[in-house]
Amino acid sequence: MLLQLIQDHPIPACIIIAMVLLGAFFLDELEWKKRSDGEVLDMVNSTDPKVMMVGLSQLRKRNQDISLYVQNVIPFLTAETAIDRVTAKMILKKHFREDYLLIDGYEGSDDLDKCKKNLIKLHAKYGVNS
Repeated sequence: MLLQLIQDHPIPACIIIAMVLLGAFFLDELEWKKRSDGEVLDMVNSTDPKVMMVGLSQLRKRNQDISLYVQNVIPFLTAETAIDRVTAKMILKKHFREDYLLIDGYEGSDDLDKCKKNLIKLHAKYGVNS
């Protein structure tokens, strides 16, 4: 269908593709606005840090205070999988900058014992036992 449209009209293909992408962006934004705060909070309280990151971004877009949810991120810094640990570090870097600065030297891809050693300052701040 898109090829037929390009052949029938003299509009350059790059303009058509840009219009399609722009339309998709606005449809996606509209879908997010339709979601209730409860749905977004469910995402923030998810057991998957990737879903949590999207939920936090949406709460921030809605001008809501997300500082309460740093406690949800901390357990993922000592998760079994390196992907969850790296994602948790990205969440701290993007949404909780002050706490991110407390984990200097932390690399989610390191072994779990080394990760725990680099979280001493953060755990002390929030009263978490390592």
